[in-house]
Amino acid sequence: ALSVPTYAVRSLQTSAGTRIGFAEAGAARRFLIYAERAVPPDGRTPSDRDSAFADLDYATYLGRSTARDALVTTNLPLSKLPMTRDEYRTELAFGDSQLTLVATSRRHLGGSLSEHLPLILLLGGLLLTALAARLVFQVVRGRQSAESDASTISSLYERVDAMYAEQREVSVRLQRALLPPSNPEIPGLAVASEYVAGAQGVDIGGDWYSIVRLDEEHFAFVVGDVSGHGIDAVAVMARARFTLRAYLLDGNPPDVALAKCSLQFDISADGHMATVLVGVGDSRTGDITLANAGHPPPVVITADGTGTLVRVPVGPPLGTGQGSYTTSTVNLPSGATLVGYTDGLVERRGEDIEVSLDRLVATAEQLPRERLHAFVSSLLDAMADVGQDDIAVLALKRD
Repeated sequence: ALSVPTYAVRSLQTSAGTRIGFAEAGAARRFLIYAERAVPPDGRTPSDRDSAFADLDYATYLGRSTARDALVTTNLPLSKLPMTRDEYRTELAFGDSQLTLVATSRRHLGGSLSEHLPLILLLGGLLLTALAARLVFQVVRGRQSAESDASTISSLYERVDAMYAEQREVSVRLQRALLPPSNPEIPGLAVASEYVAGAQGVDIGGDWYSIVRLDEEHFAFVVGDVSGHGIDAVAVMARARFTLRAYLLDGNPPDVALAKCSLQFDISADGHMATVLVGVGDSRTGDITLANAGHPPPVVITADGTGTLVRVPVGPPLGTGQGSYTTSTVNLPSGATLVGYTDGLVERRGEDIEVSLDRLVATAEQLPRERLHAFVSSLLDAMADVGQDDIAVLALKRD
């Protein structure tokens, strides 16, 4: 650590097993920050059998070599390493070393994001661990230096701000990587969506949206929000998103998809719950069947600019026990727009939620909707409480 410009990373062999050590020294070389992260026995971190990534094999190595002694984590037996068929391989600078990531799928996982999510989560965890260690070092060094040199305080704040900005950028990139890269083309329907990260803090939020085409005339969509922030919240979000997607693609109606999905989550084990709005629509007739798991109601704005809240019977959020859900069908006439959103768009500290929802309807009525993407952006600008929660918005407009 004293001889490298960044932090040092080493693989350590101890009586308790392999550990990864992180060390960084300050410019004055008067203090040293050191942290360790345990490597699972034999590097094994297997995926759950019911995980969306159960058919993904992966391994991470410290350094460029894929030799056994460089292995950090894998979900394979050691006898199957190194992998002979690499569908994905990359190297990433990691302190004074590198992380080499190797992955392959046993069969098609349903999309490029689902193929890479375990690696993204693993990499994000390692990067955030290293960044947290660096942040601790900066704070300790600043407190010591501030006692003798007032100018150090200003420099420390600048470096801490830069560290928060760097850590926040990693968080936002990871969150966006878990959202759909683009929305599908659905005949007779315009689709626009946007995600906005909260302006405060560095933890990742669990807001998401998704829309899939079921056949030539039918489509399904989901807007959801996992409680809390951090890697664990994102893991719950990923599970909920891909589990609901699978149930909807199998032909389950919204209430059945939510009921089945509620069996897969438990707040006592996961530490998080999720509110979700699910819809299945017919682009030919404009009928949309909705089911709600503790989520804010969607808004419909007709072609003449009249806005209304769609009051769907509300069932329990995912994670609070096995749920029972009731559907409600709304017709989206030609030229009308349906807007689903997460609570960050409307909730304000100290304000009654009904007042917030009324403000949303009034704002949506005043905005032009000829260009749907511009409408979503304008709605966010008009409604967003800058510096607060993450926001996800999905808008559907019938031709």
